[in-house]
Amino acid sequence: MTKKPQLFDTVALLQNVPDEGLERGNIGAIVEIYENGEAFEVEFVDTNGRTYGLLPLRADQLVIWIIRKGASLGAKLVFYSKSGSVSRNRATFTFMIGF
Repeated sequence: MTKKPQLFDTVALLQNVPDEGLERGNIGAIVEIYENGEAFEVEFVDTNGRTYGLLPLRADQLVIWIIRKGASLGAKLVFYSKSGSVSRNRATFTFMIGF
């Protein structure tokens, strides 16, 4: 099952972007869609609401977050891509991913 990325979807980075100070697992939101969904402008915001990254990314650099309805505080997050885990004091999480 795959979901086509939409405006304002929450996404996670699948790779580091060192020139922008971003790391795999940073969480952002799609704020613009380019090239019929082949690329996206993504904004990354810290826990205080300050933007720490705003850049165009290809679809293969991102994974969409899907939160299942009825999830408790320990929400079940479902991703559609490869697996990984990360940590950082931004909106970054350890996550489990599946197809």
